[in-house]
Amino acid sequence: MFGIAILRLRAEKDAVLPRVHGRLMHGAFFSLLREVDSGLSGAIHANSGLKPFTVSELSICEDIEKGKARSAGGRVRGRDAVRHVKAGSVLERRVTALTEPMVQAVKSFPHGVRFQAGELPLCIEEIIMDGRRKKGTGVIEPEKLLPANDCSTLRQITFHFRSPVSFRRDKDDFPVPTPGLIFASLSDKWQGAGLSPLAGKSVIQEDAAGLLPTQWQGRTVRHFLSADRGVLAFLGSFTYELAQLQGGARQSFVALARFAPYSGVGRLCAQGLGQTEVEIE
Repeated sequence: MFGIAILRLRAEKDAVLPRVHGRLMHGAFFSLLREVDSGLSGAIHANSGLKPFTVSELSICEDIEKGKARSAGGRVRGRDAVRHVKAGSVLERRVTALTEPMVQAVKSFPHGVRFQAGELPLCIEEIIMDGRRKKGTGVIEPEKLLPANDCSTLRQITFHFRSPVSFRRDKDDFPVPTPGLIFASLSDKWQGAGLSPLAGKSVIQEDAAGLLPTQWQGRTVRHFLSADRGVLAFLGSFTYELAQLQGGARQSFVALARFAPYSGVGRLCAQGLGQTEVEIE
């Protein structure tokens, strides 16, 4: 079982928040998880592999309601830039869960519980995990991601990367949205979630190499996880035609694309990177 939830939060006092604060939200998530399932929290924290959750940075609800959704972290170059949050501000954070115990834990976060994100004290006002109430949230069984037919009518996949996506090639950052890296990343996360491989990683990469972006709009960014640690990444929207894929390969790629909103793309998705929305047409 996979889930996507929006946590609606209220700032308890005036505070200063780093504009890039995925690490703080990572720590805050663990503090909430300890409240409801300390055993699960300890097991995940001790596991150095893929984390069965992702977190976003905070968004100010006033910006969302005006159609100007943006991360409270902003998109600034300066590694020391901050944002001032006023007491009473309503904020949202998006979290995803990639196992049934994690889905149940997120659902169980207590309303009214208080936790810290750095200097900012926050209170949970509402947890939304229902697509009828908020588009893009909800729970799904993994088999529902698998196409029910041969996908022959589907022409293209568009990835909207809402937070920076970072890949590594050897020891260096590789801030390029090559389809081979995108789908290999999703394949790794698919198996990390305990699902049977759709195809071997080398097969996924070979098939993906034939996909070229037909439309794209994006840019490279330097994303600072802390004052002394930055990664090269990219943001934007990229459309890939499916004409080169046939039969089972096309089904596998569609399933992986449907998985992307839950798993994120690239590395450090449990620290705010890799948040992805997908359109399949």
